[in-house]
Amino acid sequence: MRKFPLLFAFVCFASASFGQTKEITGRVTNNDNFPLANATVKAKGFKTSTITDADGNFRISVNDKVTTLEISSIGYTSSEVPVGNGKISVNLQQADQSLTEVVVVGYGTKVKKDITGSVSSVSAKEIGNTPATIVLKAPCRVGPPEF
Repeated sequence: MRKFPLLFAFVCFASASFGQTKEITGRVTNNDNFPLANATVKAKGFKTSTITDADGNFRISVNDKVTTLEISSIGYTSSEVPVGNGKISVNLQQADQSLTEVVVVGYGTKVKKDITGSVSSVSAKEIGNTPATIVLKAPCRVGPPEF
C-alpha cells in the first residue's frame, strides 16, 4: 500500500520532465516591412515546423531544447534566429538571383546555353495569326483585342 504513492509521484515527475515544450510566436516581413505569407518556420535540428499566415504571423510549439529557428521563403535568403524569450520578429532579405533564358523543347525545358542545335522563337502575335481548322484548336485571347 505504501508503494502506490511513491509510484504515483515518480510517474508524475517523469511525465513532467519529458513533456516540456514552449510556444514561440512571431512575425516575418520582407525588405519593405510587408508581411510574408507562407514562409516556413522550422525548429533547427527537429522536425517541428509551421508556415506564416497572410499577415506574416506564426505560432509554433517546440521542445525546450530548441535554441534556433530557421525561417525561409521562396525568393528570399534564409535566416536563423535564436529563440530567446518566445517573441520573434524576422526581416528576410530578397535573394539576388537572376533567371537565365529557358528554352521550351518538345519534351521538356533546357537552358539556352546548353543547346547545341538551332533555336527559333515564335511570338504570341504569330501564334494568334495562325489559322485554326477546328474552333477548339484556336488560341484563346487573354487580354483586350488588338487593333
